[in-house]
Amino acid sequence: MRYILLPILLLLAPQLQAQPASLPELCALEALEGQSGRILATAPRLSRLVLLEEGADSTQFFTWRVMAESGQGPERPVDVESRAGLQILVLDAARHSLVQYTRSLLHQGSQKLPGELDFLGPDFLALSQGRSLVVADARTGLVGLRRPGEDWQVLLDFARVGPMKPRSMEVLGESVFLLDGNSPARVLEVGTAGGGHQSRPVPGCQALHRGEDGALLLLVQVDGPDDGCWELRSWPRAALGALERGQTAECVLGRYALPENAAQARDFLPLPGSQPPRLLVAVHGAPACVLSPLPEAAP
Repeated sequence: MRYILLPILLLLAPQLQAQPASLPELCALEALEGQSGRILATAPRLSRLVLLEEGADSTQFFTWRVMAESGQGPERPVDVESRAGLQILVLDAARHSLVQYTRSLLHQGSQKLPGELDFLGPDFLALSQGRSLVVADARTGLVGLRRPGEDWQVLLDFARVGPMKPRSMEVLGESVFLLDGNSPARVLEVGTAGGGHQSRPVPGCQALHRGEDGALLLLVQVDGPDDGCWELRSWPRAALGALERGQTAECVLGRYALPENAAQARDFLPLPGSQPPRLLVAVHGAPACVLSPLPEAAP
């Protein structure tokens, strides 16, 4: 029997090798500007920064490869920012540092976050239009800011907004948006210049991501038959004040069935090529996945 099976396995081997590996558990997702189909992602449990690539046929799965082996890059990469001009920045939670890469993904070095700020293990990184760096810590609820040519300072903390547990962060222009994971979930907005902040409850919100034309995208879990679904929502111009005054209405861009065994989304990225778009989603405790939109009639 084994002599019969061997030729069959040899015939199947090229097909098996051609199949892309399933995606690992990921944390942050960042599309590379000007590089269609290429996405940088962090994999903290693997101590890896990985590059995802989608084939020319959009129905194919993503393939992925490691960009920084352990010891040569971040020890625990948790977030990535590709809007830093000639550089790409990766937040290393274990070493409390920002790791620098060139646009061609060559490792350049790192810089430490300030010890005087209460970052137990920073979780989120973003860069404003004016090149202000913003870092948030989910454990302490602290949000730090470094404007060009200035030292790091506290942008938000308990004294200003009360107990806060950042679950997701996005920066659009000079507006910092934070998803507070405390129940009920809410989205806070504050400018990089400081001053007053605004907030709005968003029950079921899972994560934030920037969209096109200055819109803020939200992934929200809603109740319904069969455990409900995820909705991809857009807040045009990302203006909470305008939303609260009724001048701008949010819209639902698509609905998606919940992945199996997915307790919470970490990050998401709409994929080009269809409307509503497919979603690449990083979830806690499970491999990342690609979701196709439900029919329009679905809840």
